[in-house]
Amino acid sequence: KSEQANKMDIAVCVGTCCYLNGSYDTLKEFTSQADKAGIKDKVNLHATFCLEGCSQSPSIRINEEIIEGVTSDKVAGIFKKKVLDKVK
Repeated sequence: KSEQANKMDIAVCVGTCCYLNGSYDTLKEFTSQADKAGIKDKVNLHATFCLEGCSQSPSIRINEEIIEGVTSDKVAGIFKKKVLDKVK
């Protein structure tokens, strides 16, 4: 459990609105970015259900911060700023 607690938690909503707006592509892109950066062991990346950002979907949560409107083309910038710069 303590090992899991040390990881950055990244949740991508796959509820209906987010799914219809491409959240699976967003999840795949986060996975790809973590692979490329060699930090898969430092993040807990997973799908989740409603983050209550349906009108601005797809939504993600990084630790406790919810970010809305995260289409796959925005992942690289968010990953660098919110994840990579903090775990390396």
